[in-house]
Amino acid sequence: MKFGQTGISRKFEEARGDPVLGAMAIEKEPIFLQNLIEANLLDSLLEQEDIPHYIKEYRDPSFKGSWHFVDAWGHVECPGEFRERIISILEAVREENHPL
Repeated sequence: MKFGQTGISRKFEEARGDPVLGAMAIEKEPIFLQNLIEANLLDSLLEQEDIPHYIKEYRDPSFKGSWHFVDAWGHVECPGEFRERIISILEAVREENHPL
C-alpha cells in the first residue's frame, strides 16, 4: 500500500472490530514515523510478516498537502502483542547499514 492517504491493513481492520484487540490497539502510545519512505518500507515489511497495523499520516486536507507536523510524519498503531516486533523492525530500518 502506498501512502499519501491513510492506509489500513486488512488484519488490523479486523482487529479494530474485535473488542479485545481493538482496545489493545488504542491503549498504547503510537509508534511515530519520520517520513513517507519510512512508512512505505515499514508497511511492506509488516505486510510480509502478516502483522496487523494501521499507518496514519499527519496532514491537513485544508492545506492540500503543503503542511505537515514538524515532530513526525505519522504513526503506526497495532495490537499490543505486535508492538515490540514492529519497534524492532522500525529500528532496523532506521539503522544506517540495515540489512533490508
